[in-house]
Amino acid sequence: MRPFSLRAGVGSRSYSLPLQRALTDFGPDVPFAEVVKKMREHYDLEVSVSAVRQITESHGERMREQQEDQLIRQLGPEAG
Repeated sequence: MRPFSLRAGVGSRSYSLPLQRALTDFGPDVPFAEVVKKMREHYDLEVSVSAVRQITESHGERMREQQEDQLIRQLGPEAG
């Protein structure tokens, strides 16, 4: 049992939701390599470019899916 991991909401080789939020705040605005620099500068954290890309794109995909679901609900069941 790992009390810190449970309390922080992270597991081995995973990223907490607050960290994911920070990455996705920077991710859409600048190249992913720049996000790595910003994370180092603002939070003193080392994050890989591939992790920034994967997390930012994953959140973007979920946002797109939510928008599509909302549109289908607005148009009614005959649209889906």
